[in-house]
Amino acid sequence: RLARDGRLVLAESVPRRGQRLHHLLPWDKVSEDLRRRAVEAEEAIYADDQCWDVDVLEAVLRRLNTYRVQVNIRKVVSEVEITPSLVARWFRRHRTPPSYADALAQLLTPDEIRLVEGMFTEQVLGRTVAWTAIVAFVIVERAEPQDG
Repeated sequence: RLARDGRLVLAESVPRRGQRLHHLLPWDKVSEDLRRRAVEAEEAIYADDQCWDVDVLEAVLRRLNTYRVQVNIRKVVSEVEITPSLVARWFRRHRTPPSYADALAQLLTPDEIRLVEGMFTEQVLGRTVAWTAIVAFVIVERAEPQDG
């Protein structure tokens, strides 16, 4: 419960609109079929029900009918260094939630996964990249009583 003049303000990254790893790679040296399957496998991560989008957040917040709710969406771009530990985390298997490699394993062979990992190691590792996130800025305040 908020105090009479209280306000809750938060910023949440919207998982369904997160940075796609396949956008970090040049795919010109592999087959179109491999690229297509890798993209499809990664997109499946973001289609999962656990990976919410803005409409889900807004639906939950609309249930707070005694509060006034504002949701503003912003694209936030930051610089991220692609470190060995970050690449290792993406390719560590049998994770909860599933890793990027776990997702790739749904449509790629083990050799193809190693090839994609090698592409990250050779072409992205050690670089600083523009990392895009969509952030929901939420403000919740007590609604003013309705005259009537």
